[in-house]
Amino acid sequence: MSKTKNNGADEPSATNAKQSDLADLVLAPGGPRPRSRLHRVPPHHVIRYRMGTVHIVDLSTGDDVARIDPPDRNIAGPLGNGWIVFAKYVNDTGSPITAFTTRWTVPEPPRTNSGQTIYLFNAMLDAGERTIVQPVLQWGVSDIGGGPFWTIANWHVTPTGDVLHSDPVPVRPHDTLIGSISLVGSNGNGNIYLSEFAGEPSTRMTFDGLEELTKCTETLETRNITACSDYPASASTAFTGINIRTGASTPSVSWAAIDQVTDCGQSARILANSGSNGAVTLQYPTA
Repeated sequence: MSKTKNNGADEPSATNAKQSDLADLVLAPGGPRPRSRLHRVPPHHVIRYRMGTVHIVDLSTGDDVARIDPPDRNIAGPLGNGWIVFAKYVNDTGSPITAFTTRWTVPEPPRTNSGQTIYLFNAMLDAGERTIVQPVLQWGVSDIGGGPFWTIANWHVTPTGDVLHSDPVPVRPHDTLIGSISLVGSNGNGNIYLSEFAGEPSTRMTFDGLEELTKCTETLETRNITACSDYPASASTAFTGINIRTGASTPSVSWAAIDQVTDCGQSARILANSGSNGAVTLQYPTA
């Protein structure tokens, strides 16, 4: 098998980044980024947007520990050639999504290790798909760590293409994960969101000043796949217990299945089209 490529129209390009940045790219969900645009968020810190600038703020002191200025030019966006198959829901109810939770099980590791990286996650994006919040299950190496084993972390891509992340936490096959994204308030800066894996407080990230997040996804993303056996050895991953709330209500939800790469028989299937206990499965190769 050749390396998988995107057949869709959402592939970002890093050619508009500074040439000096391109000499040192790092791997993250959404595609390679200049190393200068990757930022760790320690526990008990908040990500705060102020006048187009991102600040990482210590909650205990209120002090800025980092200020992330916009790059001279935008760099790669969140939807990359690694989005293999996914399901997508767009909220058009007129009321913001206040909660989006998903349960899934850590799959078996791949049969072969070709230096690939696998990401499985539920996520929320803004209407223009310029920013994304995502609790991510990862197999393989990214530039925040990892190896031939599974880890979880929270990731956030800003509108300017910067990538912020929590520290990775090891997990094992058959562990149950619950990825949760909630709208917890708003202020003069914008909306306040909380993203975390349930039961893993070190993965918790708070965002102060985001635009409204209107799109939900359940996604398989990969990098450096060279053979069908580079996918997880499980036949699929089932995203279940999908619950979406708009205020105090459960909206009528219609998921769209999108298969961007199918060279190994990958596919997204909608099992339960519902805002309460919905279900989506992402298929891998069976051999």
